[in-house]
Amino acid sequence: DVYKRQVSTQSTWGKYLFNLYPFLFKMSLNRDQLIYLSRVCEQTERFEDMLEYVKQVVRQGQELSIEERNLLSVAYKNSVGSRRTAWRALCTICLLYTSP
Repeated sequence: DVYKRQVSTQSTWGKYLFNLYPFLFKMSLNRDQLIYLSRVCEQTERFEDMLEYVKQVVRQGQELSIEERNLLSVAYKNSVGSRRTAWRALCTICLLYTSP
């Protein structure tokens, strides 16, 4: 099954997939497809996209498996982490320009 295979960051399929990702957000995907896409996003470090796919899984209302909870945790951790890093950089820049 194509949704069960692991995709490396250098694969043609992975690159093709992300050219279509805005279209994939609008599609009605089943749970397995959403989990697969969130794994691909994790491997390619597209954590904002990963978060969107995992949110769609959560909205389905079923209880999350341990793997799905871990995907949710990774998505939020990395999404918030990149924002936190950006905030620190901005604070540093502000301090440089406001200090005498």
